[in-house]
Amino acid sequence: YKNQAIAQGQYFAKAKDFLDLIPKFGEETFNGVVYIDDSLTINWERKINMNGVIAASGSIDISLGQLFINQPAGGGASGVLTQGNFEVGLFGNFQGTGLIYAGDRVRFRTSILYPITLTGGILSRRTWVSGFRRIDIYFDTQIINDTLGSSTETPVIEINHWEEEY
Repeated sequence: YKNQAIAQGQYFAKAKDFLDLIPKFGEETFNGVVYIDDSLTINWERKINMNGVIAASGSIDISLGQLFINQPAGGGASGVLTQGNFEVGLFGNFQGTGLIYAGDRVRFRTSILYPITLTGGILSRRTWVSGFRRIDIYFDTQIINDTLGSSTETPVIEINHWEEEY
């Protein structure tokens, strides 16, 4: 993905260089692959629409911003890929059609402001959900295969339905 981002002119050595493209309290749409060779924190009410893959060598944190992931027109790879952690904080908003891949942890923190809907899947070492946030995950093998490529030897745990009520 790094090479694809370089070819598309969407490679950023520092997160600041990427965030400078999106004004505070502004919105920007990106297509294809964006690669940040750094950790990324989406804040200041920035809204990012990603039609494809956003990837980072560090962690990705949505603290006070919004990230929406969509498959490109006609299908293809889509998602959030990070070698570190992926976290949606208290006031972060995330919606997506794609794969969330984190080398370490995916964490969705307490909030009732924004429900999370993901169509695709999550691959991580640990996944944490805390608080009152509503999270709907719809498993889609095709989206995962489009993003990672098919493998017949990778174990996958599929949860068809899980609901907790207190």
